[in-house]
Amino acid sequence: MAGPGKPSFGLQKTWRASGTGTQTFNAAGNYPIPYGRYQITVTGRGGTGTAAIPGNANYNPVVPGNANYNPYVPGNANYNPYVPGNANYNPVVPGNAYYNPYTPGNSGVNPSTPGNSGTNPGTYQPGNYNFVYDDTYPGTYTPGNPFTNPSTPGNPFSNPGSGGNFAGNNPPSGGNYANTNPGSGGNVSGYNPGSGGNYANTNPSSGGNYANTNPTTPAVPGNASTALGVTLPGSNSGGSPAPVTPATLVSYYSYPDNATYPVSVPSGGYVTITSS
Repeated sequence: MAGPGKPSFGLQKTWRASGTGTQTFNAAGNYPIPYGRYQITVTGRGGTGTAAIPGNANYNPVVPGNANYNPYVPGNANYNPYVPGNANYNPVVPGNAYYNPYTPGNSGVNPSTPGNSGTNPGTYQPGNYNFVYDDTYPGTYTPGNPFTNPSTPGNPFSNPGSGGNFAGNNPPSGGNYANTNPGSGGNVSGYNPGSGGNYANTNPSSGGNYANTNPTTPAVPGNASTALGVTLPGSNSGGSPAPVTPATLVSYYSYPDNATYPVSVPSGGYVTITSS
């Protein structure tokens, strides 16, 4: 049995106790309908249109002239000329010849050897005993004889000198590297002043003249809002909001329960859905 003010669907479904109430959409979305009998109305309005926009003149932008300056040439530093250092060498000492020392010769007379005289000592021959005859022979004495050795006179001699001959050469020395004198110069002596950077002239400005005219933008009517088969018209052109569409009952047979349905809302519109 249908309730007061509610349609009879001829279905053995109970009326929903949940998922009822009012929901307003200000933008596009989705509206779910839970399982069970329902009664839904849709109200609201479509989007707002735009008024016509008249065309306007376009002008080329003004480009002001700019000043020209002579290019700046920076000054440069001056440097004292660099004088490199030079190497120092020990002085060369040439080698010299050396000689064996000279030993002069000498001359003279060898000393004489004096003679001598005397008597040579005598000799004694002892006797011997003869055992055969049991006799003894006496010894024999030989007296010494006199002698005289003549003297030997000294003979003259002359030894030649020696030495003074070439012995060898001492090697030269020096000429080897000693050190290097440090370089000098290469430091900043001064700076040349920069030049330029002064005003030369000014380029003339350009632009500011008429270019063209934008066309007039026509007025556009608002788009309709839609939900569950109900269309809510948008406004006429001119930019005024659309009128509110009275609540419209949704057909249960066209939009069964236990489903989700899209809601379309253009700019300036809204959709209010009430479920009971």
